[in-house]
Amino acid sequence: MKGPLHVELLQLLWRTAVIYVLALLVFRAMGKQSVGKLAPFDAAVIIIIGEAAAIGLEETSTSILMAIVPIVLLGLFQVGVSWLSRATRTAEEVVAGREVLLIKDGEVRTDAMARERMTQRELMMGLRQQGMERVEDVKAARLEVSGALSVIPAPGAKPLTPDDLRQGPGREALEAVLSEHWARVRAEVLGAVGKGPGAHGANESPHTGQSGP
Repeated sequence: MKGPLHVELLQLLWRTAVIYVLALLVFRAMGKQSVGKLAPFDAAVIIIIGEAAAIGLEETSTSILMAIVPIVLLGLFQVGVSWLSRATRTAEEVVAGREVLLIKDGEVRTDAMARERMTQRELMMGLRQQGMERVEDVKAARLEVSGALSVIPAPGAKPLTPDDLRQGPGREALEAVLSEHWARVRAEVLGAVGKGPGAHGANESPHTGQSGP
C-alpha cells in the first residue's frame, strides 16, 4: 500500500501497540484486587483510562502523549490511593465506602436497604445465591464494598451435609445435631397449628416417637 492511507495504518498500529502495553503495565501496577473486585473508585478509574486510550487510538492527528500522560497519571493516582487506604481506615472508608449490615438476627434493616437503594427482591436473590431461602435463617448479612452479599447462617439453619456428619467426634455429636434440628422443626410445626410449647407430645423423641419420662 502507498500514500496517506498506508501512513495512517502504520500510525494506528504503533499507537495501538503502545497503548496496549501501557494499559497492561498500569493494570498490573494497580494490583489484582483493584481489577478483580471493583470498588466504585476503581471502576471510575478504569472507565477514565478507557476513555483516554480511545482518544489516543481515534485522534491520530494529535500526539499520542495526550493519551499516555493521563493513563500514567491515573495509574499513579490509583496506586497512591490504594497505599493510603491500607495505611488508614478513614481513607479506606472515604474511597471504597464501608460494608452495610442488611440483616441482623433474622430481621431485615429496612433503613439500611433504603440507603443502599436495594429492593427486597434483590436481597432475596442474594440470599438464594448463598443457599439461604428464608430471612429468618440468617444471623447476619452484609453488603460488602465490592457489592457482593456475605451471609452468616443462624445456628441450626444450615442443612446437614455428609461433611458435617463426618466431622463430628462420634454418635454423641450426631445426636446433638439431630436433636437441635428436631427441636427447630417441632417448633415450626407447633407454631403452624397454634399449639404452645406445653402442648401434648412436647417431649416426644424424633427417633422413637415416645414421650420422655
